[in-house]
Amino acid sequence: MFAQSATHTIVLIDDERDTLILISRTLMRAGYRVKAYSNPLVVLEACQRRELEFDLLLTDLDLRSESSLTGSGVIAELRKNGFTQPMILWSGGDDIHDLSPGEGGPDLIMSKGGALALITNIRQLLKQT
Repeated sequence: MFAQSATHTIVLIDDERDTLILISRTLMRAGYRVKAYSNPLVVLEACQRRELEFDLLLTDLDLRSESSLTGSGVIAELRKNGFTQPMILWSGGDDIHDLSPGEGGPDLIMSKGGALALITNIRQLLKQT
């Protein structure tokens, strides 16, 4: 499905294990390298130490972690620390309608949906960089 050579690395954050596995596999089949995390604090700490390199970040809005960080909080923290890579915030709920992309926030906000829409949006964002 959409196979291409792995030239871009995507960081994926989702607290639901099944979703993490499914989306990771989808992205890998599309030709991306995937670094998958269930804990957003691990991502933030690795980024602050400059140990985590990526071309795009894809995070769930509602992350149930000990830190009470949301996906938008992760993106805001990364933006505050100078990360300019494309970032996608996604959700399975209706809560995304109250959000808007903008400075300091995600480049794209989308509902969890089909693989085709996800891959298409990722490709478009990566072409812009």
